Amino acid sequence: MRFTNAFSLKQQKHAEGLKKGIIVPEDYYVLAINCQGIPRAAYGNTMPYFVQAFLPIGPLKLSFDSKTFELKDSFYSYRPEVFKANGAPVSTNIFLDEASSFCSAILHSSVDCANYPTKYGGDFAVLHNPRASHPVDVSVFDWCDQWKVRDDMLYRIESDRLGR
Repeated sequence: MRFTNAFSLKQQKHAEGLKKGIIVPEDYYVLAINCQGIPRAAYGNTMPYFVQAFLPIGPLKLSFDSKTFELKDSFYSYRPEVFKANGAPVSTNIFLDEASSFCSAILHSSVDCANYPTKYGGDFAVLHNPRASHPVDVSVFDWCDQWKVRDDMLYRIESDRLGR
């Protein structure tokens, strides 16, 4: 929910920038979001939390054969919203909403002055907006890992510059 709140605040700043003429609708717009203040957000689970905040992707589900106990299938559940403590829904369809098309991508990091990677870009990840009015080419962020939706499938593009 903190990710979606940060997005909402940055969406307001974008609207203000347009009104003042600082930016124009044809500009690329990459939002930088740092999760350092969110407990365990830097690690996520099997799918990074910042990806789950902007696309309706829920927890990993596993299906086993009840007789052999062999894994039959694995998939991420569809989760179009999460709920606040008071029960109010918060959408996770942000990047599927036309109102978010101003945003080209999210640049995510968990770095602060005490927590930083040994290799440049090692903590950064980019989520490309599949509905962006002005999408950024993946080559722009080839120094970090990226997430991109193509043909209704989410793909992870690992950087070859991180030396893993």
